[in-house]
Amino acid sequence: MVVEFDRLSTESCRFYEIARQAHPCPDPQIFDLDAHVEANKRIKAASEWQAYIAAREPTDEMDDRLDAIVSPFMDEPMVTLPAILLKFRIGKSLRQYEDGALAGLSRLAAEVLCA
Repeated sequence: MVVEFDRLSTESCRFYEIARQAHPCPDPQIFDLDAHVEANKRIKAASEWQAYIAAREPTDEMDDRLDAIVSPFMDEPMVTLPAILLKFRIGKSLRQYEDGALAGLSRLAAEVLCA
């Protein structure tokens, strides 16, 4: 499931880059909010942005499903290297878990090397 999520994410990122290059978003330094909102509406209606939005739908659905599966145990401290590496692998895809995996790896290294 993680591999499929990565594939979908890579594909949607590719569409994002195409859309961004074809129709860059307005400069955030523009403080005329109405002009900014209208420009964003026009840009989001472009076919390149529509392709990105369509590609994001299955990616977001997979993200939600994957997160629902792993979230109950991702806050638990992992005590073995395989468990920490699994958490790290999941964290490479679901970035909200990456820091926790790195902390677990640091903790395990300190325990092993300082024992």
